[in-house]
Order: sequence, then structure tokens, then C-alpha cells
Amino acid sequence: MKRRAFTLIELLVVIAIIALLMSISLPVVSYVKKQAKAVICQMHLKQWGACFSMYADDNHGQFMRGWWVGGAVQNNDVWMGALRPYFPNQGKIRLCPMATKTGTEIGGKPFGGGGGVVTKATFYAWGVFDGSWDPPATPGDYGSYGGNGYIYSPPLDVQDNGGIPTAWNWRRADVRGAAAIPLMLDAQWWDGWPLEDDPAPEYEGKPWGGHVDMMDRFCIDRHNGFVNCLFLDYSVKKVGLRGLWKLKWHRKYDVNAKGELDFPDWLLKFSD
Repeated sequence: MKRRAFTLIELLVVIAIIALLMSISLPVVSYVKKQAKAVICQMHLKQWGACFSMYADDNHGQFMRGWWVGGAVQNNDVWMGALRPYFPNQGKIRLCPMATKTGTEIGGKPFGGGGGVVTKATFYAWGVFDGSWDPPATPGDYGSYGGNGYIYSPPLDVQDNGGIPTAWNWRRADVRGAAAIPLMLDAQWWDGWPLEDDPAPEYEGKPWGGHVDMMDRFCIDRHNGFVNCLFLDYSVKKVGLRGLWKLKWHRKYDVNAKGELDFPDWLLKFSD
């Protein structure tokens, strides 16, 4: 009996079809993986929200004292130290799955040192503290989330924080409009005090370079034009990068100050 086999042409057709299917499926698989990482990131922020909530419940509704210029700040005044008792194994939720390396690992100091070695900071984490940084932090601290500095509750006799009135601070979670007030977000530093007139980063992945234009710390394309955000009502939602200027960062923040023409081209391709 004559046995039938594939001809060379038939084999080439099959191979071509397989290659075509792979070229179609690989972007889909990549997209699904990124979406899964974004969901895990949101789960991490939900857990941080639970920690903030428990801390506030144990402290008469108030958040930690935070950092202020010239203050004798202790480790438990900033969120990394203050929340450690509520989640001792913080290593499991410190990093968004899209951020896998720290500034120290890729050379130089953490991002506060100017970030000269970093050309695209979007997917990197901050850290690692070595004990020489001010305010004090536990050596070895790292992360890829940053807190809104305006949620802190400094002593009432501290009325100014580097030119920013502490009267702008929220201090607690049970305030009106909490669902529009950011508490913690994807970030390239552990905190920030954005202002409505902060310019947008000139290019995608720009590392922040100092204590001005603090929106740079949060305006990073970590989730395809979005960052994940934990709000003051402890809900978690994704926020478009241009939408960062529409959040109510502090009590006097003007959410309508930023116009469409104020954004560079790389941001205009994204939704707000």
C-alpha cells in the first residue's frame, strides 16, 4: 500500500501558518501578562490601604507625623516605618511586578541623588537606603510606591514645610472627597508633594532630579499610560498620567489649573 506523506510545499505552508499564529498570539500573551501584573499591583496597594486604615484607627484617626524641613524625624514618622507593625513582611508588597530593580542595583545612589545613571526610570524602584539618608529610614528599605506627602499629620506648631503650609495637609482619612485624594501611587520615590503648576516630564521615563517638580515622581508610564493609585477612601483605581494633575493632592490644590496645551507630545497620546 502506498503511504502518503507531506510534500515540501505542504510543510512550508504549515510552518508559515504556525509562524503567523505565533506572531498574532505573542502580543496578546504579552498584553495579558502586563494586565495580570497591573492587577497584582492593585492588590498590593489594597494591602497598603489596610495598613494605613489600621494605623489611623489606632491613632484617633490621624496619620503619622511625616517628614518636614528641619524636623527631628524618627523612622516611625514616615509610612515605611510606621506601617511595619501592621505588615511585618512588607517585602511581599513593596514592589509593583513591573518594577524589579532598585536605583542602587543599576548603579549610583537611589533616585534622590539626581539619577544621572538612569535613562528610563519607569520600571525601577527606589532604594536601597544605607542609613545616611535624611529623613531616617531603616537601612535596606526599598519600594516602587510613593505616598502623598500631604496626608501626613505633623505637629500643630509646625506651620511650614519647605515653603508649603502644613495647613494644606489632610492629616486623616475621614475627610470630604476622600475618593479623589491620592494616598499612595506607583512612584519612583517614596513620597512627594506635587503642586498644580508642576510641569510634566519632558520625556517618557525621566528620572526625578531633586525637590522640585515633584509630579515627576508619579508621572511614570508603568501600566500602559496609567499608574495605580490608592485613594484616601482606601479604594484602588488606575489613573491616566495626565489625570494625575486632576487629583486633589492637598486642601488648596486647583484641579483645573493644568491645561491640555501644557503637556508634551509623549503624554498627549495617553488618556487623562
